[in-house]
Amino acid sequence: MVLGLIIPATAAWAQTPEPTSTTPAEAPRTEPGRLKITATDATGAPVTGASFQLRDATGAESGQGTTDAFGALDLPSLAPGVYRLSQTGAHDTHYARVPDRDVVVTPGATTTVAINVPFQQSKITVRATDARSGRPLSGATVSLRTDDHTITTLTTTVTGTAAYEIPMSHEVTRVWIRQVRPPHGYETSTAERAVTLTAGEPVTISLSFKTEAAAATSSPPRAASPTAPAGGHALRGHTSPNPSPSGTSSPAASRAKRPSTAAEGTLAQTGAGTTSYYAALAGGLLIIGALALVLARRRARRLR
Repeated sequence: MVLGLIIPATAAWAQTPEPTSTTPAEAPRTEPGRLKITATDATGAPVTGASFQLRDATGAESGQGTTDAFGALDLPSLAPGVYRLSQTGAHDTHYARVPDRDVVVTPGATTTVAINVPFQQSKITVRATDARSGRPLSGATVSLRTDDHTITTLTTTVTGTAAYEIPMSHEVTRVWIRQVRPPHGYETSTAERAVTLTAGEPVTISLSFKTEAAAATSSPPRAASPTAPAGGHALRGHTSPNPSPSGTSSPAASRAKRPSTAAEGTLAQTGAGTTSYYAALAGGLLIIGALALVLARRRARRLR
């Protein structure tokens, strides 16, 4: 009986598992990644001296640097993950800063990021003034264009100015400015003016306008139109050397074109002269009539 109890206990002890180690296993290591940045401008030229900063998901800086003479920046030994890339500066003030962007670094690989750095815009201001007083003028409209397309149209406000920021595709650009409509009461000029713009540098263009009355005064006097001779008489066959542009004849020309009963080289009767002529004719007829009456009476007496 005692032997039977001992045997099962010995068997149970022999089946108890041995204790295991509680030390955690090491996680597999991941290879670091690399970020390569290349910066160029709108013309394809490398941008030297552009500074960039890389931050991880917590906002901590993970890398920073400046592009070299080839516009390249290499940031090695980066833990795989998503980063925020920001431009912090530029050596050339003609360049603008690019907006922030997210980049992904993969383990054991090189991530290449191509960045196009734009030129800064150039602000152009148009100022319109009165040529005599210098007073600012509103309502002056001008157009801006390059050699191949129109950029915009500007109209000056009550301050006499209008401004526009022109996107620059090159560091230096030439634009043309032309008057489209002058302020009310001022003369128009169709001349164009060339203006050279540099990225990031403002330019002011001053335009002066003359009033229409001043422009008319400064213009050469017009030749006076010929008039008919004094006294209301015009030579037969005389016409004006400058006919009316509307195609109608002047009064002097109309009188000159009328047929005249006077002999060649004499003056035609016009106006008050015509009235005197008819009065003399009537008087002559009255005298002739009176003489005829007297002669008729005398003849009648003789017949008696």
